[in-house]
Amino acid sequence: MSQQVIIDRDLIFRGAALYQPNVKGPLMTEYKIFDEQFVIATTNDWNEEETNGGTIAAAAVDGGAMTLTCGSTANDCAELSHTAQWSAASACGMEAKAKISAITNVCVAIGFVDAKEATNDHIAGEITDAALRDPTVTADAALFVFDTNQTTDVWYVGAINNNTIGTPVAAKGTLIPVANTYFKVRIQTDKVGNVTFYYNGVAVGYLPSAIAYASTNLLTPYVGIISRSTGAAVCTVSRITTWQEN
Repeated sequence: MSQQVIIDRDLIFRGAALYQPNVKGPLMTEYKIFDEQFVIATTNDWNEEETNGGTIAAAAVDGGAMTLTCGSTANDCAELSHTAQWSAASACGMEAKAKISAITNVCVAIGFVDAKEATNDHIAGEITDAALRDPTVTADAALFVFDTNQTTDVWYVGAINNNTIGTPVAAKGTLIPVANTYFKVRIQTDKVGNVTFYYNGVAVGYLPSAIAYASTNLLTPYVGIISRSTGAAVCTVSRITTWQEN
């Protein structure tokens, strides 16, 4: 009698991207993933905008991080971005783990943009009087925005589609960051321009047809911070993970 037992089953390995199976068959990945942990001084790998009174530096804290620091003048700002190479046409997504040193007199925007704003005294995502500011440079975006210039100081989700400014919506749950406490924000696009927003793993917003989804509309993960007063503010970014279908 044979002692050999043959079991014919498929193994599914679950990956980080979308919480969906990330490997099929002969270990061929379904998603392309870029995972930046900032464990070494990687400032040269990122596009830094420091001309508006802010500074960006690699920091040996929390296993490695990048710090975006505003200067001591109102509207001093800093922006961190990468190469625009991700597309909603391939259902791109991103997640960032970050914290803010203070939640007064500050604006922080995190998500996808086609290009950093790189305009004096502005970042890609700002909200005043319930409206997203129309950027000078940024033409496509899907962002979490916390701006104390807004009437209610909570997280909002907003988008820009080929220079068309969408109306920002308060994230579900009256979400307010806690000073010096890490949070995670995730943005997931689909192939027809819809965008879903997650905060600490929970879906908190959905904007239909919110972002350009042609394969030529390329995006980069983005973090921007701007001071609303003379006090300095710091956004510490511990991780940025980006993915899309191969």
